[in-house]
Amino acid sequence: MINSGSAGAVNIALQAISAADQDRSKSMESLQTGERINKAGDDVAGVSGAAKLRGEITAVAQGIRNIGDFGGFLGTAETIHTGAIDILQSMRVLALQSANGVNSGNERFSINDQAQNLLTQYRQETTGGNLAARFLVDGSFSDKQLTLGAGDDKSLNISIRSIQLPDIGRFSNGTEASMSFTTGAGAATGPIQSGAVFRVNSLGKTAEATLEQGMSARQLADKLRSNGGESLAAAGVELIATTQVKLISLAAGNMEFKLNGVSVGGIVGADGDLTNLSSQLNAQSNRTGVTASLDASRTSLTLTDARGNNISLSDFQSSDGARLELTALEDGADAGATSGIHTGVLESGGNLGATITGRLTLLGHENISIMQTANTGAGQGFVEGDLKNSTFESLGSVDLSTAEGAMKAVSILDHSIARVETGRGRLGATQNTLDSLTRGLGRLQTNLESSHAYIMGADMAKEVSHYAQSRIMLNAAQAMLGQGMKVQSQFLNLLQG
Repeated sequence: MINSGSAGAVNIALQAISAADQDRSKSMESLQTGERINKAGDDVAGVSGAAKLRGEITAVAQGIRNIGDFGGFLGTAETIHTGAIDILQSMRVLALQSANGVNSGNERFSINDQAQNLLTQYRQETTGGNLAARFLVDGSFSDKQLTLGAGDDKSLNISIRSIQLPDIGRFSNGTEASMSFTTGAGAATGPIQSGAVFRVNSLGKTAEATLEQGMSARQLADKLRSNGGESLAAAGVELIATTQVKLISLAAGNMEFKLNGVSVGGIVGADGDLTNLSSQLNAQSNRTGVTASLDASRTSLTLTDARGNNISLSDFQSSDGARLELTALEDGADAGATSGIHTGVLESGGNLGATITGRLTLLGHENISIMQTANTGAGQGFVEGDLKNSTFESLGSVDLSTAEGAMKAVSILDHSIARVETGRGRLGATQNTLDSLTRGLGRLQTNLESSHAYIMGADMAKEVSHYAQSRIMLNAAQAMLGQGMKVQSQFLNLLQG
């Protein structure tokens, strides 16, 4: 019997050829694309994971580009801030020059003209030019969201505060001067009562002090510095304590009293001239810590303690009816409150002494609020009412045509410079943050790409080996197919013969 099983061998050879050809084609495709997965059927789970990684890679790459765009804006804003500071520094030099006592009125007018020209230049730098530049320094660049990647949590809010002329300058706030009297010998205990808490807040930074009986403005400042001074300094708040009281003679004659425990005496002329009394007071200023200054008419005398200590007058005596009217001052101006709190009269047989509490002035480049947690009686605390916000003096208000205006301008310019410097510092900090984020996102992008390549990338050595193997298998199968076909051909030839 003749065995024709070579037909089965042919079928096996055909199947082997098909399988080897598929393996060869897959290896060739991987070698051509460099990827292990070229269609979903190659690795269903791998395709899903790779797609997620590709989305993350794309988002991170866009985040890096977004950071670059923001960095360009911040660099432009910093350039404007730097130019603004240069102008302000030049104005400050002029203010110090004008404040110098050797300058005449005409010289100060010339200096003021230069300052006004610089103000015009500042205005042009911060409001002129192209719209994009103004957008960066007029306060409208606020809460701009920098998107760093996919997801709502991958973002950063950036704001640039206005440095335009109407928005920078000096914020000022201050306590209220007060005065208490005694009808007997010795000094008054002082108007400030104990118990209440005095609080200062600026830019979210807080300092507070508990009031004590007879507390001075200087003691209040010292306590605030101890209980939050670093916070106030960080907010740019400056504390200045001064005590001033104005004296006016209500009747001529001789008088004696004690100033801060030091005995002084003087003569008031018939026309209210206080020159002699002023001289006697200044002769003791090293012991009392108080200086006296006459006004132009010589009928008004101002006592000043530049450190903010209380000024105490006691044991007032007059043999011929001489009297003094006292008025507590706030920044050189009459406090102007209820009689007996800020004003009063010293006279023999009446008020024989008085204690004046000065004013604590708070200056800064942002709003400063002050408050007292408990309302004391009028004149018994440093501030009346629950909350007192600061007043604002714009940089545009500076006037160097007088010595007084020049000194005020120095302070306004100092706080204007601090405001712009703070803004520039925040820009620098933000730019450092963006640089750090760029480096971090770059590392993340590299790691994500490595993970994606691990999933998708073909092992080229393995694929070359696999391709060679499949070629060998294909050639072998084709050879076996040829042999099977040859056997069948011989069997057919036999039958035909």
